[in-house]
Amino acid sequence: MQAINIILSKKSEIIDNLLYITQVIYCNNELEAKEKAMKNDIESILNEINAFVMDNAKTVSDQEIYQGQYRILVCKYDSLMGEYDRLKSEINARNIRLERICMFIRELKKHKEPISEFDSALWSSLLEHIIINKNEATVVFRDGSSVNVAVK
Repeated sequence: MQAINIILSKKSEIIDNLLYITQVIYCNNELEAKEKAMKNDIESILNEINAFVMDNAKTVSDQEIYQGQYRILVCKYDSLMGEYDRLKSEINARNIRLERICMFIRELKKHKEPISEFDSALWSSLLEHIIINKNEATVVFRDGSSVNVAVK
């Protein structure tokens, strides 16, 4: 409860900082633009592969050369897809962290006064985990911040 009350006493400052962080760090505009460009590149390579296959079906050509060129195109496609998947994962991870911060802010805004008794709903909505050492406990909140509290 002491750790939660410390956070609640600095609520306004914490909320302002978190809102700033969400706008600066978790803005996905650049990543989403990159994702869109990569989608276009992937589509272009797929069209190129399809045209290459169709051309091979219509014209007599050296199959060894065809297979070599085909493998190069497929490697380009696989490489781009790997990058695209990593980018999508990063965007999704950012969105998850952003949602956790927003939930944390919403929960902070609900509480006007310091708490005097344990509240399991508040506990589960604000706290990520606690690390207990010999003389103190580190309370880690869902927004990533932490507070050290003396252990009695």
